[in-house]
Amino acid sequence: MRNEIVNAKMELGFDQIRNVMKKRYTIGNAMSMIAEKLSFGKRKFSIAEIFVPNSSLNPEQVMASINQIMMEKNENHDFMNISSNPDHYVLQGITSEVQEVLELTGGSPLPTRFFAHYYDESKLKSKKSSDYDIELPGVAKLNNGTIIGGMRHQIKKENDGFRFKALVEFPGILPNSMIRQHQMHLACEFGHWISFVLEEDN
Repeated sequence: MRNEIVNAKMELGFDQIRNVMKKRYTIGNAMSMIAEKLSFGKRKFSIAEIFVPNSSLNPEQVMASINQIMMEKNENHDFMNISSNPDHYVLQGITSEVQEVLELTGGSPLPTRFFAHYYDESKLKSKKSSDYDIELPGVAKLNNGTIIGGMRHQIKKENDGFRFKALVEFPGILPNSMIRQHQMHLACEFGHWISFVLEEDN
């Protein structure tokens, strides 16, 4: 069922998906801007941790591979990115550090289209955990430059495997129920991305 949904999205193509969803994500973007303004700089963190008990891969290799899938655009990566979560509609690297994202977040009924600017930590509220070796921070910007949130994904070696912590920052005014629902979103997408990495390593 998941593959059929992904195939339907891939057949439509990203341009058609953007056109079909434009009215909805325009409203979703406006709501995100309002939520950010009403939060007065406060953020809530949605966090999901994934532990892989047995892996010869080190944290640098895992993060580099996930980053490659997310940011290097080709047909195989497009399929991986869309299939990693049914809430993904467009997910592709624009440059080596900027990613276009059109998705449903936090159980929201409306999609949002934003651009993840990785290694840009402006206005981020989260801090790197001292016990994590590698991080991938960034901010989420709308097309007009408004920052509506951010991310700080981290990974460390643990026992014979590794632990990945996905963290996304949301406007502080959003209800806790949306923050909790986005934990499932994070667990789903990064669970699949990590699975892709492990499969490629075998």
